[in-house]
Amino acid sequence: MEKMDIDRLVKRMQGFSEHFCYGELSRILATYTPEGGIMVLGMTGEDPELWWGVEDLKTLQKALPGIKKDQGNLNFIFRYAGEWERVQKGMETISGWGYEPRNVNVGYFTKLANQGGEINSGPFHLLPHQEIAEFKKLEEEIFPDLKIASAELPGWCEDQNRFILVFRDGGEIGGFVAINTEAGCAFVRSLGVSSHLGGQGWGRKLMQAGLDRARSKGAVSSFLWVDKDNSRARKLYESLGYEQDPKETEAVFGV
Repeated sequence: MEKMDIDRLVKRMQGFSEHFCYGELSRILATYTPEGGIMVLGMTGEDPELWWGVEDLKTLQKALPGIKKDQGNLNFIFRYAGEWERVQKGMETISGWGYEPRNVNVGYFTKLANQGGEINSGPFHLLPHQEIAEFKKLEEEIFPDLKIASAELPGWCEDQNRFILVFRDGGEIGGFVAINTEAGCAFVRSLGVSSHLGGQGWGRKLMQAGLDRARSKGAVSSFLWVDKDNSRARKLYESLGYEQDPKETEAVFGV
C-alpha cells in the first residue's frame, strides 16, 4: 500500500472520536471497516499492531476477536493513548473486555537548550551495515516488544535524519541509542545497555552523545516514551532535563 493511501486511512481514523493511529507502520497486513469505525493491521517494527478509529469503543471490542480469527490467530497489539486520567478510564474499560495492558508508557519532553554542561562523546560510533545482526541480537535481549524492524535497519544506517549510536565492550556491542530527528524534534526511539554493564553510566553517556548529534542536525527539542514503572530510566531522563508531559500516556494491550 502506498504511503498516500496510508495517510488517507489515518485521516479517516482521526475523524472518529476515539482513535489511535500514531507512529509508523512499515507494512499493511489488512484493513477492516466495521460500521462506525475503521481499523488497519500492520507492522510496527517487527510487531503486528492494530491502528484504529471508532465512534464508540464497543465497535473496537466487537472487532478484535474477528480480526484475530481472520489473521489465523495472529498475536497483535493495540494502544490507547491520551491524558493520564483518560487513559486510566480507557484501561478500566478495556480490561473489562479481558485484555490487560502489557505496559503503560508516559511521554517525556525537553528543549535541547536545557541540556547543560560538556557533552562527552565517548567511544561511540554510528551503526554500520556489518554490525546490524549484532545490534539486533542485543536489541532483542533488551526489548521484548516494539523493536526496529530488520528491514528498516539498513535505512537507519544510511538516513541523514535518523541514526543509531553504539559502543563496543570486550569486542561486542554493549549499548545503543536510536534517534529519529524530524521537524526540529529528536525522537528517542530506544536506549539500551547490556545487562552486565548496567549502573556504569553508559545510558547517560549514550543519551548525551545522541542528543549532541541530534542538535547538530537542527533538533531543538526531544521526546521519548518510557515505561511508567521504570523509575531508574525516568530518573535518568529527568536528570537530563526531560519533564513528563501530562498529555502523553499510552497503554499497550496484547490480543
